[in-house]
Amino acid sequence: MSSQGQTDLGVSERDLVEVPGRKDCRPDRDARRNCLTSTQWVPTNDSPRLPLTINRSDHVHCYQGGKPFECTTYNPVTKEIQVQMLGPDLLNGHVLQFRGA
Repeated sequence: MSSQGQTDLGVSERDLVEVPGRKDCRPDRDARRNCLTSTQWVPTNDSPRLPLTINRSDHVHCYQGGKPFECTTYNPVTKEIQVQMLGPDLLNGHVLQFRGA
């Protein structure tokens, strides 16, 4: 990832969104960020859980291998809770990817 986890402001303006309150968290005071983020994370025995995070843009969650795991997302605007089992067993309800709430 060329932006190394930071918003890549070198992209087209149509690929950026302005996030209320974001400028207060950034030294450059720029409220824009990429309109979509994708994170690849594989749980291990040493790190079986992904810590609670706050996504400031749409986020795609992807299964990349290993044991299946449950991913729960919450949208504070819509109050929607979404629970998905990421894994390889599609016939038993697993999904390979989903867009977070």
